[in-house]
Amino acid sequence: MLVAAIALRSAGSWAERGWRMLPALVLALAVAALLAGRAGPALSVPVAINAMLLATFALSLLRGEPLVERFARMRNRTLSPAQVRYCRAVTIAWCVFFVVNGAIAASLAAFAPLAWWAVFTGGISYGFVGLMFAVEYVVRALRFPASTGWLGSRIAVLRERGAARRH
Repeated sequence: MLVAAIALRSAGSWAERGWRMLPALVLALAVAALLAGRAGPALSVPVAINAMLLATFALSLLRGEPLVERFARMRNRTLSPAQVRYCRAVTIAWCVFFVVNGAIAASLAAFAPLAWWAVFTGGISYGFVGLMFAVEYVVRALRFPASTGWLGSRIAVLRERGAARRH
């Protein structure tokens, strides 16, 4: 708890302080599980991680530049208004994802057999994260072909061929 208190009082944004506090939270849950002789507190770790990710993404929507836009500007400093709106929408989509993923993990921890929770949190949820990245990349390539490298260039070529055939 002392580490958590120091993390909260340290400098930086709320999101930065929260991320510094996450290891202390995970450690505290693990110690509580060991002391109680129960797995219950340890089962809440994926929920806590999803909550921290949700807070980070959601706070970025409220305070300045959405997180996905920050990532996009690391690659390309200049974004069009359409790309800025898209980045905001993707940040919102990640917020929804973290709510759903955390809720599933919490529900499984509370009501399902431990094996179900383990399969979801140790595998399926990571597959969902990968699926989110893949779907977002394809959507971005379709909307902004120049920003996605090889896939975007292939989409642009296919669009040009389709336009040439219609004329």
